[in-house]
Amino acid sequence: MIGIGEELGWRGWLLPKLSETRTLTSATLIVFIIWALWHFPLLLSGYKVAIPFVIINLSMSVIFTWIWQRVNGNIFVLAIAHASVDFPEAFFESRVIATGHNWNDILNMWAILSTIYAVPAIIIFFVLRAHQSPKGEAF
Repeated sequence: MIGIGEELGWRGWLLPKLSETRTLTSATLIVFIIWALWHFPLLLSGYKVAIPFVIINLSMSVIFTWIWQRVNGNIFVLAIAHASVDFPEAFFESRVIATGHNWNDILNMWAILSTIYAVPAIIIFFVLRAHQSPKGEAF
């Protein structure tokens, strides 16, 4: 359910509005900043949480913008994409806690996820930037 609510705001309203007057890159960056601030308390959890979270959030902003372009802003698809990120994370965290592992295992998972999500985001960003149309339809 969280994916639906957030995606209605981020890519259902904010990204389309921002992209009317800005490049898609700057619109995506603004959505990323606001999305990260939405989770502000998480950013106060220490650098071992904040740094991976910011990387994941920026990566998801790029990937979700790419999806948004491909599905013509279909919020249902974006909500599913959002849930596909949130659910495995929550599932893994609950399993780590249930099996008696410690907080460091969760922190390690966040660090691994930040790398996993950053790689496709970097590829998407630079491949699309290289193939940008004169109208600025790609990053």
